[in-house]
Amino acid sequence: MSYEALIEYIKKEGEARRNEILKRAEKQGEEILSRAYREFEAKKETIHRSLERGIQEEKVKRLNRAFLKKQEIISRAMAEVLDELFQAISESLEDIIRKSSYRSILRSLLMESLQEVEGKVMVKASRKDLKIIKEIAREEGLNNSVIEGFTGDDTIKGGIEVISTDGDVSIMNTLWSRLEKIKDEVMPEIRKILFPDIP
Repeated sequence: MSYEALIEYIKKEGEARRNEILKRAEKQGEEILSRAYREFEAKKETIHRSLERGIQEEKVKRLNRAFLKKQEIISRAMAEVLDELFQAISESLEDIIRKSSYRSILRSLLMESLQEVEGKVMVKASRKDLKIIKEIAREEGLNNSVIEGFTGDDTIKGGIEVISTDGDVSIMNTLWSRLEKIKDEVMPEIRKILFPDIP
């Protein structure tokens, strides 16, 4: 084979090998590109779903926070209204102790309290009420038989405190203590009446 023929052969072989390598490289490149595209699409879908989930979670969180804030504001407003109502009731009790019917109320409070304690008792009341209570005790024949003594205490308002002589039993029975006792019981009913549309 002549030198020129050898060069020509090498040249043809080189071109054939080059074309084969380029074709293979192009095929591999297309496969890599196709795989990369599929991976990108899958990743994009995952990111998209993740973003949607994140947006939905944030939306739910914000709505929950807004709902709780709304409930807090409503509860605070309702508490204020109920506090004002009981304050008004408390103030109206002040009027009761200035009326003539207050004497019969004191009688009821005293007789009721004495039924709760066995044996002799001490009776405490404001100095103003004590005068009336002593008169009631005398009228009912309670002096010495049930009531051992009386004490003036101006911290007690609108009623009496009855204490057993051994000091083991003490019963506070005033208009205000009774209001406090019924407050928890009547609060749900008052709430329904005042706020029927609020669960």
